[in-house]
Amino acid sequence: MRKPAFLFSILCFLLLMVVRTKPPGPWAQTQLLLSYDDGFSRRALLGWLIELVQPAGLDEATARMICLIVTFAGGLAFMLYVLRALEDVPRAFALGAVVATSFGLAEFLGNTGYLEGAYFVPGLIALALPGAGLASGAAMLALGAVGVLIHDAMLPSFGVLIALLLFLRWQGRGPGRAAGVAAVPLVALVVLSAALFKLSPSGAEAETLIAGVSARALDYPIDPKAVEAVLRYGPGEGPSYLFRWETPFFYFERNYVLPIGFGFLALASVLIWRLGAGLGALARLACVLAALAPATLMLVAFDLSRLMGFAVLQAILVIAILLREHPPAREALPRLVTEAWVVALMAANVFVSWPAFNRGGEYSAHLPAGLIETQRWGLSMEEQLKIPPRQY
Repeated sequence: MRKPAFLFSILCFLLLMVVRTKPPGPWAQTQLLLSYDDGFSRRALLGWLIELVQPAGLDEATARMICLIVTFAGGLAFMLYVLRALEDVPRAFALGAVVATSFGLAEFLGNTGYLEGAYFVPGLIALALPGAGLASGAAMLALGAVGVLIHDAMLPSFGVLIALLLFLRWQGRGPGRAAGVAAVPLVALVVLSAALFKLSPSGAEAETLIAGVSARALDYPIDPKAVEAVLRYGPGEGPSYLFRWETPFFYFERNYVLPIGFGFLALASVLIWRLGAGLGALARLACVLAALAPATLMLVAFDLSRLMGFAVLQAILVIAILLREHPPAREALPRLVTEAWVVALMAANVFVSWPAFNRGGEYSAHLPAGLIETQRWGLSMEEQLKIPPRQY
């Protein structure tokens, strides 16, 4: 990518970060306090590393700065990887700007301080490693393990992408051997994730773990739900918080975020399939499934807009992997993503906004939240004032 296009894309990313980052919520700040001091548990690696530097605990100012750094590092690593893949691709200037202003990236930045920003860094370093030999594969696996220790969502995101990368690099040695090589890091990370779930504290230990985390928060209240989220529960047990799909926020996510998100993923899947021309049906299918992998987390989690945002970023990363590993994709991309499509994608980035979990109300002026407000057009001002504010 030429220097002006690169700098313009990075500038767009920085502006998006300024607009979208929010003060981290209690959940995000509480995640930084998880540690192995209270027993081996999921999502505790980053907090344990922070504790080595800050053994007395965290004040809120420091926690907020760490949240900002984690989010910026993950977003910047994402941009650098994608822009490197766009190098020497025609229309890279416009394509880089589309990625830098993506509503999926805006959702990622809006969730300021969540652990995904931390595991993006080792995940993207793994994808950037050259070669497909034993040393390279071992390094990718090690980085994948670090990511899983940071957050178990690493498995369906970069765990899948690492497997896809190895699969593509071994294509020349036969699909069977390529599948076998790709399965090694994926199976290893599945085993590690399962072990983390098994070894994490049980629900009966919730009070002890919450007390330990609270002691490390020097001047701000923790969110006990963030601690309960890493516990292991037996049959009939569960965290103290319960979600209901009928609440306004989840009604919004289910009925408005999902259709728009899956519509975008459908278009991205078609593009990925066409960019993979010449790879063979199995490899093309693997690319499409890799892009959709983060959506599987919706089967066990309720934060649909956050997970849909990850799926959007994952689709972009699959396209970037194809551009780096499959030369015909570099020639096909400008033909498939025409100027008309660039304009349409830029318009989508302007008009589509999903609520971040560290949210303000600005997203309600965009699609799809704006659709919910259309009922007010049929009401007088007096009637509108009687409607209580929506709690998203």
